[in-house]
Amino acid sequence: MFADFTLGTTTNRLPGGFASMTFRVDTRGNVRMAGILPNGKTFSRSAPLQLYALDDGTPAAGVPLFAPFVNGRDLLSALVWFSPVVDFVELSVDTGNGWFVTWEDNAPGGYGTVRLALAGYPWRTPPVLRNLALLADPGDIPWYESRAAVASGFLRWDAIKRGIPLTLNTRGTGFTLPRGTAPVLNAGDYDYSAANSARATFSLSASTGVFSGSFNGYLGVTGARGPVLRTARATCRGVLLCQPDGTLAIGAGAGLVAETEPALKALRLKRSFPVMLSPIP
Repeated sequence: MFADFTLGTTTNRLPGGFASMTFRVDTRGNVRMAGILPNGKTFSRSAPLQLYALDDGTPAAGVPLFAPFVNGRDLLSALVWFSPVVDFVELSVDTGNGWFVTWEDNAPGGYGTVRLALAGYPWRTPPVLRNLALLADPGDIPWYESRAAVASGFLRWDAIKRGIPLTLNTRGTGFTLPRGTAPVLNAGDYDYSAANSARATFSLSASTGVFSGSFNGYLGVTGARGPVLRTARATCRGVLLCQPDGTLAIGAGAGLVAETEPALKALRLKRSFPVMLSPIP
């Protein structure tokens, strides 16, 4: 299950971006929850599924999420609902009544209260895999040279914005990528047209649907001896999504890349952005 975190906050200091969570329910009704927050923090918790009846008598279940972090100054909390929808179960939080996934970060330089919305569908059986494309649009991320007060420019993400083709292997359990090819200098400029100029990597657990990977963004700058290519490595993590009819729709997750702006670098922030897996016809 993928949780799309739409962020709102009571302060102006929030990391912004996207994150993902997974929920796994065993035969005894225990729920294992794991995920990664927009600043790169990971968590893992388990709790029993609680049974409820809604006002109209519809059966439902919920699981409490409470995850304090190591420094003792921030925590994640929520009540996540499991609601039956035909043959599937929809996961959500009751935002209509003001209930969110709440992330409290009260450490010095923290974010205050960040409220997160949550939605997604799990599957009963692993989805049928097909050829996919790994896609992301990190947006305008500035690159700062060491100790520079002004950005040299914005990182380029040409290959990952076009989509890195993922070809299903012969066993139907994993994917292969085009060989990674770094951008080459051509007539004074760098050529990013290779299918995998991002030098992306990708791995998938066929049993859980969780995927992870990494890819590069680049910026060509002028050095003392001519053009120089700067590289920023982004990581990503997410899960495969199923449509309610049981077929694979997309994969969804989040990417993270380190901050180079001097004023923000001291906060150890990472910029986050959505990452998608899109079926290739």
